[in-house]
Amino acid sequence: MNILTSITLIMTSFIIGRIYEYRLNLKECENCNSKGYENI
Repeated sequence: MNILTSITLIMTSFIIGRIYEYRLNLKECENCNSKGYENI
């Protein structure tokens, strides 16, 4: 496995992780009004 492939893999996994976290935060914020979480 060369360096370019590993760098690309790390970058794509990082970007996918950020998008997944962002969507999870959006879903939690949709429910935060009913549950009373205001500090998310």
